[in-house]
Amino acid sequence: MDFTNKSVADQSRNKVAVIGSSIMDIILALAYIIEVFKGSRTIGSYLIVFVLCILPMILTCLVYLKKKDALAIRYIISIGFAVLYSYIMLTSVTTITFCYVIVIFVILMVFMDRKILSSLGIFGIVVNVIRFVWNMNRGLITTEDVTEFEIVLACLALSVVFAILALNKINQINEANVVRAREEKEQTASLLEKIMLVTGSMTEKIEQVTNETDYLHDSIEATRNAMENLSGGASTAVEAVTTQQKHTDEIDEHVQEVGKGTKAVFDSAVNSQDNLKNGQAIMTTLLKHVDDSQKLNSLVADEMKELHQKSEQMGSIIDLINEVASQTELLALNASIEAARAGEAGKGFAVVASEITNLAGQTEDATSKITQLIAGIRESLERVNRSVEKLIESSYTQSGLVEENAKSFEAINDNTTDIINQIQQLQGVVQTVEEANKLVVDNISNITAVTQEITAEVSSTLETCEMNNKAVYKVRSLVDELNQDAEELKQK
Repeated sequence: MDFTNKSVADQSRNKVAVIGSSIMDIILALAYIIEVFKGSRTIGSYLIVFVLCILPMILTCLVYLKKKDALAIRYIISIGFAVLYSYIMLTSVTTITFCYVIVIFVILMVFMDRKILSSLGIFGIVVNVIRFVWNMNRGLITTEDVTEFEIVLACLALSVVFAILALNKINQINEANVVRAREEKEQTASLLEKIMLVTGSMTEKIEQVTNETDYLHDSIEATRNAMENLSGGASTAVEAVTTQQKHTDEIDEHVQEVGKGTKAVFDSAVNSQDNLKNGQAIMTTLLKHVDDSQKLNSLVADEMKELHQKSEQMGSIIDLINEVASQTELLALNASIEAARAGEAGKGFAVVASEITNLAGQTEDATSKITQLIAGIRESLERVNRSVEKLIESSYTQSGLVEENAKSFEAINDNTTDIINQIQQLQGVVQTVEEANKLVVDNISNITAVTQEITAEVSSTLETCEMNNKAVYKVRSLVDELNQDAEELKQK
């Protein structure tokens, strides 16, 4: 925006003032609703505050929309605030509302109007004095109110004074800037005259530089053509040597790959031989463990046979116990019969005979259960015996397989030793080929280095010519531009 235009500047000031005053009026209208709810202000009083807030806001907005640079906007805002401020101060119970003047001061500072600011300041002081006198007549003034009134008057007076001083200082700075702008304009006119004089001299020198540049351009073109021919021959030689070097490098890479592969195979063969030796040691240990297992299995089989014999002996013992129990039961029966014959004298003996009969029955039941357990043990021993026999057979089979595997390991170890010997011979051949190929690569590298140096020198000279040629073109274009600028300056 061009603020040097008075209309544009007034529009911008009015816009800021309308927005600021509208925000203040809306906030005050909303804030005083709280006083209604607190009971410190009636609804009728609030409606007056609301109308005094909204009416100036609507009026300023309508004037602004009709004519954005209208001078009346600042007076509408000032008068509307003065009326609102008077009513609020005369109906308020606190003196802190005086600070609204400071807010409107900040908003109206945008107009840089000392008359409006000083008038509002004096008006604010007068309203506060009237409020103080009115409250004093009603007997509502205390010592603290007097102190607050002094602070209010001091604050308002200082605000007015410093606002006026600030506006005066700003106006002085603006006037100084105007004077400085005029002086700079005069200096610019003088400088333009000097530029016109220098431009005439520049035009003559530019023509001389143009002639010398054309001659330099022709000389550089001739040198560049010669360097291109020389560079073409050197480039062909470099390409041939480079191609041969690539083939030689490929051969060297293949030889190195063969050497690496041979070394890897040799390392693998050595590792395989070590693994085979470890495998042989493991097979020997395994064979020993198999033999030990066979011996243990034989011992287990012997122990199982002995257990079977003992279980048979236990069976015969149980038969004997059964026979004793049967005899005891018969004796107890006979004793019961004799006790019955004896009458009263044999009652005690009858009780003993009855207990013996019970013990004989319990013994018979116990021996029956033991017989069943021994039969189960025999069956389990027979199954275990059969499993041990199969385990022994499996151990013999494993022993044979382990022996065969150990022989296979020995044969593999012998073959691995032969492979290692052959790989060592192949490594010697690969090393010889690699050394010979390195000599060829070194010779080609020397030839390539010499050829590249020649090509580099030619390329460097050619690049220098190209850079000089570009520089000449650039100087030529700059000279043309300077010539055009000089002509334009002359025309202006």
